[in-house]
Amino acid sequence: MLQRIAVAKPLNRGPLDGAERFGQHMYCPKCASPLERIGNELTCRKGQMGLSKAMEAGLQAAFVDRTISPHEKPFSFRVGGTWFCPGDGHPMKEADGVLRCMSCSLPMNQFVHQLIELHPHSK
Repeated sequence: MLQRIAVAKPLNRGPLDGAERFGQHMYCPKCASPLERIGNELTCRKGQMGLSKAMEAGLQAAFVDRTISPHEKPFSFRVGGTWFCPGDGHPMKEADGVLRCMSCSLPMNQFVHQLIELHPHSK
């Protein structure tokens, strides 16, 4: 008796990169909205904030692919504000100079300066 086997056909889509390749999303570290690819830029539509290629690659490697361990060198000052994990969208908590995801425990200190200075986010 012959059995019919279904074979999955590849989708006719262009190349994907980063989290999109695995069906995962990155979230805005300032408002937790899912980031969207608009043209060549990963963007928070709600905050009208595009990520630089370097910031996108760093957040992707640290919080989604987990191919790097973000450093947690403590700040000597309070960062303040409301922050969210780019990998899972959960809130971050600031304690002992470290901004850390309350869900996955990854620190975001190494990205904070560039996010504040080079990536403005409208409210």
